[in-house]
Amino acid sequence: MVIAEAPNRVRLEEYNRCASPLADAIAAAVAENLATRLGTPRVTLFPDRTAGDSVYRVTIEVQQFDSALGEAATPGAVWTVRRAEDGRNATGRTRVRKPADGPGYDDLAAAHGRALATMSQDIASALEALHRPVPANPAS
Repeated sequence: MVIAEAPNRVRLEEYNRCASPLADAIAAAVAENLATRLGTPRVTLFPDRTAGDSVYRVTIEVQQFDSALGEAATPGAVWTVRRAEDGRNATGRTRVRKPADGPGYDDLAAAHGRALATMSQDIASALEALHRPVPANPAS
C-alpha cells in the first residue's frame, strides 16, 4: 500500500500489500458489485473468452486511489458503459471519499471497498439507463 503522509509525501508500506495487483482487485470488486446490484451472474472480466457475447462493456480508468491511514480512502475514476448492440454509451466520473472506521490497514482497505461500491452503483445506474428503450422522436 502507498499511504499519504502529507499533501506532497507518501510512504510505501512494504509489509502491507494487496493480495493481487490493484487493477485486478478493482476490476474484481466492481464486477462482483455489479453482479449483485444487477441481480445477474453474467458479469465477466476482460479478457474472459465467454465475454464475446457481452451486451454491455464497461471500461474504467482509475485516476486516483488515495489512502490516508486512519483517515479515509479517496479513489477517483472515469468510466464508460457501452451497449454492444448499437454503440450507445454513457460516461461518468466517480470520486468519493469514504472515512476509515479505525486506525488500521484493514479499516483503510474496507473504506476503499465501500468507495468502490459507490462507483459500482454509479456504473449500474448508467447501465440501467442505457437498458431502457430510447423514446421515439415525434413526427414534426
